[in-house]
Amino acid sequence: MIAEHSEICAAFACDSSVAIRPLGQGNINATYLVDSTPEPFVLQQLNGDVFADPLIVIENFATIYEHLQGANPSLRSGFVMAEPMKTRGGKLFFKDKRGGYWRAQRYIKTASTLRLGSVEQARTVGRTLARFHLLFANLHPDNLKDPLPGFHHLSLYLKDYELHASNRLEQEDKNNLFCHQRIERFREQASAIEKARAKNEMPLQPIHGDPKIDNFIFNEAAEAVGLLDLDTVGAGIVYHDLGDCLRSACSTIQENAGGDVQPMFDLNLCQGILQGYCCAGSTGRVRINPASIYDGLLAICFELGVRFFTDHLKGDVYFKVKRHGINLQRAKNQLALCENIVNQEFKIRQLIERIYTKYSDKS
Repeated sequence: MIAEHSEICAAFACDSSVAIRPLGQGNINATYLVDSTPEPFVLQQLNGDVFADPLIVIENFATIYEHLQGANPSLRSGFVMAEPMKTRGGKLFFKDKRGGYWRAQRYIKTASTLRLGSVEQARTVGRTLARFHLLFANLHPDNLKDPLPGFHHLSLYLKDYELHASNRLEQEDKNNLFCHQRIERFREQASAIEKARAKNEMPLQPIHGDPKIDNFIFNEAAEAVGLLDLDTVGAGIVYHDLGDCLRSACSTIQENAGGDVQPMFDLNLCQGILQGYCCAGSTGRVRINPASIYDGLLAICFELGVRFFTDHLKGDVYFKVKRHGINLQRAKNQLALCENIVNQEFKIRQLIERIYTKYSDKS
């Protein structure tokens, strides 16, 4: 139990007797809320099995926080982001006796939003993602180290999948077979971004890396105002961010949903997010090719399905689960959502083109 680690509490000037409880439902790190006075804070142990060098995550967080403090005040105003906390010794982390890396940050209370309730709320999500991209557009990508080498490289995930599927795929299981068939069916269509990257046609810029709906900060009015979970911030492709935001926010079911309910991609929420993104002026200052937004949406949805399914075949070594089989359900949900996205490709591309045509001249 975390409360037993008195050395960690002492490092961050906290009495080990205060209440400490798990926070959030993240798939990677162990995160806790410390009810200290005068204000609570978040304590997190970085997963060393996922992040080969946790110091990169910690240093990147400090870099973007410092950059934010010097950003244009009018653009920065109202944008919410956690503040890193230092130890008694003035460091950004504490390394325990087992070699584990711990870091702390100011706690930000956020309204729970597992599903967007309206198009207007979706617009606030789009505006917030655009503001994030705009705030860090002038931060040189070289100032951010790579926290996860190979992250969002679909070809690498497919290679890992092929290695484990050839040895462990149980074709007689209907869910395994469903995932395998969808991976084979959509792999070519979902590789457009990857192929463009290989030709150096995808410019790199600072991105969040994981802007799913769970990682947005919502105020009491249920408006998106900031972003959490900045472990994956780095130089990347903006379409991966847009795609991840859209696939998570516009799905009609949650990522972990059980049962046989088929996910659908909600075009109305997609419209709201893209309108919000464009209205924030992103089209004029962040390099966007509207035709690539659909490709990014399909790529990230497919990528996540492949990763969930591969982790299931490997025995759940990456994404945290309470029981074996959850990653298979996650994979099934993502690949079923891919299928619905592909079936609506013409409508989605039309919607994207219409929105960007309308707002590009105003940016």
